Amino acid sequence: MGQKRNDRPVMAASVWILMITIAMLVLEMLPDALKVPFASGPHSYVISTYSYFNLSVAFATADLSPNLTAGLTIAILLFCSVGLLKRRGIVPYRLPVFICSSVIVVFCFFPLIRYGADCLSFSTCALAALSLLSIALQALIKFRFTPLKTKLDVKKRRGGHIIRIISFVVFLLQLTMMLLEILPGGVKIPSYSISGEKEFLTYPYYSLEPVAKSFDLFPLVIMGLTVVILILSAVGLIKKQGLALFQIPVFTCSVLVFLFSFMPLVEHGMEGLSVPNYCLTVVSFLSIGLQGFLELRVSSCESGSESAH
Repeated sequence: MGQKRNDRPVMAASVWILMITIAMLVLEMLPDALKVPFASGPHSYVISTYSYFNLSVAFATADLSPNLTAGLTIAILLFCSVGLLKRRGIVPYRLPVFICSSVIVVFCFFPLIRYGADCLSFSTCALAALSLLSIALQALIKFRFTPLKTKLDVKKRRGGHIIRIISFVVFLLQLTMMLLEILPGGVKIPSYSISGEKEFLTYPYYSLEPVAKSFDLFPLVIMGLTVVILILSAVGLIKKQGLALFQIPVFTCSVLVFLFSFMPLVEHGMEGLSVPNYCLTVVSFLSIGLQGFLELRVSSCESGSESAH
C-alpha cells in the first residue's frame, strides 16, 4: 500500500519535469539562445548568436557542448514521455535522467568559462536554472519513492553484502583519486615569456597558484569534491550501510569531478592535459560506473523487500 500512496506525487513531479524539459527545448531552439564571439581584429571581436541545434558552432569553434546539451534534453524528454506512458513516471529512468540533467548544468557554464560573462545569454542562464529545478524534483522523487526505513536497512537486506563490497571499492577509487590529486604535476597552467613563447607550469590540485595566476578554481573544486566523496563513503562504511545512505550526493560529486577533469582540455587543448589528469578521468569514470551498478542493485533489493512485504 505504501508504494501506491507515493504514486500520485511521483507522477505529478514527473509531469513537472516533463514540462520543464519542454521549456528547456524551446529555449534551445531560439535563434539567439547561444552567443559565440569571433575575432574581427587584433583586439576586437563580434558576437554571433545561434540556436543550440546549429551545427555550425561545432565546426567554427570545435565546441560540441551546445549540440550535446540539445541532444541530452531530447533524451530526458524521451525518458519522461516513456515513463509517463507506462504510468511509472521517471522512476525506471532515474539514473540516466539525473546524469543528463547534471551534465546540462555543467555545460551551461562553458560559455562563461570560455568567453566570459559577455557571452552569457538569457537562454543559457534559464537553462541552468531549469536544470537545477529538474534535479531538485528528481531528488524529491527519489526520496518519495524510496522510503527512508527501506534505504537504511542494508545489513538486513538480501544482497546487502554486495552493496557494501561495491561501496568499499568506490572508497578505494576515491583514495586513488586523492593520491593523484596530491601529485605535484597534476595541474598544468600556461605561462608566457617576454618573447611570447608558451610553456606550462605544473602544480598539485590543492595548490592556490592556479587560482592566483589564471583564476582557475576547478583544481580546488575537484579536490574538495573528492574529499566530500571520501568522507561520505567512509561514514557509510563505518555505519555498515555502504553508499546507500548518500547515493545522490556521492553520485553528483562524482559526475562533477569527471566533467571538471575535462576542463584543461577545453581551456588549453591537449597540451594542458597531464598524466594524473588522464588517470583521474579514468578512475572517476570507473567510480561512476560502479555507482550506477550500485543504484541498480539497491533498486532490485528494494523491490525484493517490497514484494516480500
